[in-house]
Amino acid sequence: MSDIELQFAIEGRDRPLTCTSAINRLVYLAHLNAVTKGFWEGEYNYPEKLALIHQEVSELLEAYRASSLTEKCDKPINLTNEEEEMADILIRIFDLAGKRQVDLGKAVIFKMLYNTTRPHKHGKTC
Repeated sequence: MSDIELQFAIEGRDRPLTCTSAINRLVYLAHLNAVTKGFWEGEYNYPEKLALIHQEVSELLEAYRASSLTEKCDKPINLTNEEEEMADILIRIFDLAGKRQVDLGKAVIFKMLYNTTRPHKHGKTC
């Protein structure tokens, strides 16, 4: 997918995207890219896909432990290690949501709205 195609896909043609449709568009694009690159060939293992998300979180933790969060990542893109690993986490989640046909846009908005109604620290003391 070229930069122009990606920009077109993200912008949603000539109409503005809502939060939910923007998230769901990213879900679609992440999953489409993963399918195109062969990551969904054959049967899939749900726990394995969750472990891959965990792996990206662990890589972010390792960058923190190495005090390299703000250093440029090792890819030919203009991102810090922190930005790259956070993006990888989201991309893995978006991809799995695409495979499972989860309306992640709706889920994120509904959950964020619900969280505004919860008490301080969600009623926990720790």
